[in-house]
Amino acid sequence: MTSIWYVTETRVMVPMRDGKRLSGYLYLPKGKGPWPGVFEQRYASLKGKGTRLLAAKLASEGYGVLHVNFRGAQESEGTWVGYRALAWGELQEG
Repeated sequence: MTSIWYVTETRVMVPMRDGKRLSGYLYLPKGKGPWPGVFEQRYASLKGKGTRLLAAKLASEGYGVLHVNFRGAQESEGTWVGYRALAWGELQEG
């Protein structure tokens, strides 16, 4: 865990219902929550300077931020199955 702009950055492994874990980083503002949240899931690395600075900036403004990688991407466990992501969109209203 490190501190950037008075926020905490914590490396996390988020458990899924099938036991696989998604790699990610959690950014939290100082103080005690609850806070509104921002969730981002991506295939690319979460370690880039721009990605980390944006998350830290959002956290410094009072948002909890969770960045995770898709299954099978980077350090996440499991296998990437792209059609599952597309099926999620089909279930949304609008």
